[in-house]
Amino acid sequence: MTMRLEFQGKLFFGIKVDAKAREHLATASAGNKSFFEGPNATLTLCVGGADTYIGKIVDGGIGSDELEDMVRHVLSVLDRVAPDRGRRTMVKLFVCTESGLPPPTLTPPPSQEPPPDKY
Repeated sequence: MTMRLEFQGKLFFGIKVDAKAREHLATASAGNKSFFEGPNATLTLCVGGADTYIGKIVDGGIGSDELEDMVRHVLSVLDRVAPDRGRRTMVKLFVCTESGLPPPTLTPPPSQEPPPDKY
C-alpha cells in the first residue's frame, strides 16, 4: 500500500480531559481561561470519539527538533490551568480535521441515574 503525505493537514498535541481536569478547566480564573477560550487562546478543545481533548493545533510538517518543545509548551500551559493533570507520557499526537460539530463544552454530561421511585 502506498501512503500519500498531506501537506495541508494539522497536528494536535494534547491530552484527554479527565473528570479532574474538566473540573479545573471549568472553574479556572478568567486569566487562566484565556489560555483555552477566546480569540487569543493558546490551547484548543477538540473532540475525539466520545472524549474531549485539550492541546495545541499546529501545521503539519514540523521539525523533529520542535516536537519536544511542543510537548513542553502544552504541559506548561496545562500545569497552570489544570495542575497535575498533564504528564509528559500523556501528551499524544493526532491528526486533526474540521468536524463541523459545535465546540466541546466543559460541563459534565447529565447524570445517567434513574429517577427515584415515587412510592
